[in-house]
Amino acid sequence: MSNTLSVSLRSGKAETHVGTLIRERSGLMRFIVEGAYIALGENRPILSSSIRFIGDEERTVRMLTSGPIMQPGRDLHPWFSNLLPEGALRDLVLRGLPTGATTDFDVLAHLGHDLPGAVVVRVQDELAAAPPERGSVVGIKPEILKGDYVLAVKRFDRAADGARVHMEDFCQVMQAPKERKYTAANEETVMNLAKRFGRGTKDYLEIVRRTTVNILLGNGDAHLKNHSLIYEDGINGALSPAYDIVATIVYDGSNELALKFRDSLDSLIVGLARFQKAADLAGAPVNVVKKEVTRTVEKAADTWGKMTEDLPLSGEHARIIMDRVKTLRLIADTNVAF
Repeated sequence: MSNTLSVSLRSGKAETHVGTLIRERSGLMRFIVEGAYIALGENRPILSSSIRFIGDEERTVRMLTSGPIMQPGRDLHPWFSNLLPEGALRDLVLRGLPTGATTDFDVLAHLGHDLPGAVVVRVQDELAAAPPERGSVVGIKPEILKGDYVLAVKRFDRAADGARVHMEDFCQVMQAPKERKYTAANEETVMNLAKRFGRGTKDYLEIVRRTTVNILLGNGDAHLKNHSLIYEDGINGALSPAYDIVATIVYDGSNELALKFRDSLDSLIVGLARFQKAADLAGAPVNVVKKEVTRTVEKAADTWGKMTEDLPLSGEHARIIMDRVKTLRLIADTNVAF
């Protein structure tokens, strides 16, 4: 088993060594940040917004030398474990690992050449290890993925020339374990993170639009790992393109949101007042937010009817979505006819 992993950030042909992950004989794991990375100063390639304080380099250095991500523990720190696949995809990965080498540390070592964002993890002193086969999904050979349909999605963390673009999901930003992706925060927190670590009001309004659509669509799976920041220049964050948007209502019949919004999971009762209160608390322009929610609802009402006819969507699923949307408090508050 590998017990020392090198952690780097790769941008084009340039690579910056960030630090080292160590698993001790006792099983204790720790991350040590490289002094040379710290010495790069405030324009260093960013690993995570959770360990950077813009305009306060002294505090950033303290976080890089003694912050939570550096504290030893029996489990891999959540920032690193959140890089790994979950569920069935993880099960497929584990099939290719030696017996007993199934911890997050082992999986990270195995998938280190093809992780989300610009992170590259290598076994220490590893010599010219081959990356996963072309066309693979985080190390899984294409022929393993079988079924009637396969959805191929262009990765937004890879440039046209294949260069890596750094990103991190909101579980990583909060340093929250993936097991808490539904409970570590609420919708207001997501909006605040987008505003604070993204492009201010611009990304706050974008999260407002996405939350509005999730409510209209009946998406009950917009948890923390389904929101991300992307760092196109390696330093400054912005909301990533939207992803994993699913009308879960047609599968489970539940009207619950993935995250609470003003202390409730019930999407049926979310109206303009909740958006306005959240905006007020976040210091976002309340009237602009109200107009953006209304505009988003109006656009959905204008386009969804035709879209449901053109999409590969069953008539029953389309009926569930369109019938349900008319029962929402948000529709009554915005006075939009669907």
